[in-house]
Amino acid sequence: MVGTSAAVRVWARHQARRRVRSIVVLGLLAGVTAGLAASAFAGARRTDSAFDRLHEASRGADAIVFATYDEVFDADWAPILEDPAVEAAGTFALAPVELQLPDDDEVAAFMLPPSGELYVGTEVPVVADGRRPDPDRADEIWINQAAADELDLSVGDTLTLDSYLDIEAFFGDVADARPGPTFPVTITGIGKIPIQFTWMGGSQAYLTRAVLADHPEIPAATNLVVRLRDGADGLPRLRELVAEHVTPTTPILDLVEAGQRVKTSTDVERNGLLLFGLAVAAAGLLIVGQAVVRTVQASAEDAPTLHAMGLVRRELAAAFLLPVLPAAALAGITAAIVAVALSGRYPIGLARQIEPAPGLAVDGALVIGVSVATVLAVTLIGGVAAASRDRPAGVRTGAGSGRWLERALAPLSLPLPAVVGARFAPPSGRAAHRCLPLRRSSGPSPPACGCVRP
Repeated sequence: MVGTSAAVRVWARHQARRRVRSIVVLGLLAGVTAGLAASAFAGARRTDSAFDRLHEASRGADAIVFATYDEVFDADWAPILEDPAVEAAGTFALAPVELQLPDDDEVAAFMLPPSGELYVGTEVPVVADGRRPDPDRADEIWINQAAADELDLSVGDTLTLDSYLDIEAFFGDVADARPGPTFPVTITGIGKIPIQFTWMGGSQAYLTRAVLADHPEIPAATNLVVRLRDGADGLPRLRELVAEHVTPTTPILDLVEAGQRVKTSTDVERNGLLLFGLAVAAAGLLIVGQAVVRTVQASAEDAPTLHAMGLVRRELAAAFLLPVLPAAALAGITAAIVAVALSGRYPIGLARQIEPAPGLAVDGALVIGVSVATVLAVTLIGGVAAASRDRPAGVRTGAGSGRWLERALAPLSLPLPAVVGARFAPPSGRAAHRCLPLRRSSGPSPPACGCVRP
């Protein structure tokens, strides 16, 4: 520290060696507390952005056109697909195809095989395990995490795909439906797409566009999934196109608005993490603050000795603060390590299901900010505590002490004992007093000594 005497530095190093264990414990306590709070804050940030990041990573769709709801089973989507407002689009089909699963479980009543760019150019699965299926292979599928967990499925499992040749089978009339092609399919990956959180959740398995392309005999009534070039701003144009080329009453699901409803749910989780982080930070500030003050108080026990050596108030404060600085540095480093190590625990709840990149994540700006704030907080608390302990009890420094007498007698070249005596002259002030010997008087039983004010 600039301006600190060599004696202060030597004493501070001695104190650091004496109290190395308490300094390390203090640094770890402050760092772990700050790191836990930082991880909660970082988790809140990840929670807040989880759905937007998934939507971006998967090139999420902005709308679904449900032509089949308006009993249009053979819609011509070409005019809509060719419009500049549409960035990417594909269909899913109401088709009588289903998976045979172990123990007679069901992923869904029937599958919804895609065509075009669905699951390829829009709603592309973000895969957590395995790989995306080849869209041009009918024998490959992918599933979501719910299907993996609830149905005990994993990458590499082989299932059987059944189909029917009558569309009525999709609506429940299976008994009279003609059987269609049956073939094995292999799970190549486990992933997620935004649409499973905005429209169709639960256990789902997803076929490739090759199923309908390779087996045109399977009947299909299609609905359109659209990614718009301008996002929500392109919805009015899409409604115009649907009204013109399908029917004016065809319902359109606004996935942008549905995504906001999802974010409303994750906002609750974000706010909970923020409150948790603030509670940890507040409790840590109280506990760590007390520990820092006690560390300074322990160092201040040597204040009378340091004062006798000639250290002034500024030097005393520096001497008491210096042993705290290694703890502050350790706290900052520990806070960063703990924050990164705990990042894999977040987000939680729904946001964890949505999170496109689970696992460790380094929020650089936040981690650095919390680390620096931790160092500054420990240093500041230590500085305030040191400033309040910068002189020994009952001793006042400056012009009010015996130093004025020392300075006054210096030109007289008095002997050393006289100068030392002047240096330790009793300080002024009501609180200063000294126990001086009393001369024995002729009276009965006079005291040998007594406390008098100079």
